[in-house]
Amino acid sequence: MGYFPTILVQSSFYTQSAYLDSMAELISAHYTTEQNDHLVFSYHGIPIQKNIKEEGISYRSQCIESTEGIAKKLGLPLFSYSTCFQSRLGRQEWTRPYAEEALQDLFKKGIRRVALVCPGFMIDCLETREEIGIELQAWWKKQGGISLTLLPCLNHRRFWVEQLAFFLSSL
Repeated sequence: MGYFPTILVQSSFYTQSAYLDSMAELISAHYTTEQNDHLVFSYHGIPIQKNIKEEGISYRSQCIESTEGIAKKLGLPLFSYSTCFQSRLGRQEWTRPYAEEALQDLFKKGIRRVALVCPGFMIDCLETREEIGIELQAWWKKQGGISLTLLPCLNHRRFWVEQLAFFLSSL
């Protein structure tokens, strides 16, 4: 017989320091205020009718709480970052604000150089790289934006892997 690994399921970790510290370390390695005017935290949107709730907390609230936790670890001023949602499909209402809406609001405020991070993804996925890194970037420049830089996901970054291993060993 072969070896069957143990599978651990952690339903949410959006407030766990292992995750928040890893995201803060990742962002600080790739984001500078000299090259960017604003940092956008973009999460994968979900249909409003399927709004996930865990322990009575909505998906949207979990995302915003993640953003706030990461921003606090980074010491970001309140006006220097925002939260939005990407990946809509069809005509039904999805989690808002949509990425394009958030960027339009930033443009109206005179912001032209944006960095965008997708903290809901632990690893890069083709959909996000295409949707954000190519399509949204082209849309932003067409609107008159100067740059939209997609930051990488945590992927196999040593600090994240070490934090995750420590976190999982304590379960």
